[in-house]
Amino acid sequence: AQLKVVDDSPWRVALLADNSGAPDSNGHYATGRYRTGVVRLGYGGKARRLRIEHALAFGQLENVVEKRAETLSGGLRRRLNLAIGILGEPRLLLLDEPTVGVDPQSRHFLLEAIAGLPAAGTSVIYTTHYMDEVQAICQRIAILDHGRLLAEGTLDTLCAGLPPEVTLDTQSPLPPKLLDRWQ
Repeated sequence: AQLKVVDDSPWRVALLADNSGAPDSNGHYATGRYRTGVVRLGYGGKARRLRIEHALAFGQLENVVEKRAETLSGGLRRRLNLAIGILGEPRLLLLDEPTVGVDPQSRHFLLEAIAGLPAAGTSVIYTTHYMDEVQAICQRIAILDHGRLLAEGTLDTLCAGLPPEVTLDTQSPLPPKLLDRWQ
């Protein structure tokens, strides 16, 4: 597998590793520092306001914009993290386990939001240990083990090569009629 990003702007790639990019305990990204960061991306005036509004709407954070990041729930912090990641309109977004430790409602929101990014022109490289997330949002899959590529392709392609297998360990032998049904 080869990754090639053709773009001369360093802001066209965003990396959100685990909880990176999320405000620290003194952060107030949804107001002061958040807006300052947008200026550093080259946005000013109306463009800056529009990028912030878009990112806040994307993360459904309009109702918490004046709250300090440290007071937000884990799910809202992850939404804020993702909103910060899309501020620069990246063409490539690298996400490292963005749903770890969030409640089911936030997890569902994050997965839907991330799944919609390719249609908006942002490619996503998504790392996770949760195979249900892979099934829900990934179009191509690469399986790595200790940095080694084990398999790559679409979900259908990867599953087609594997025979279905179920192993059942029991403390006592199964009744013969039941055993016959499963063999």
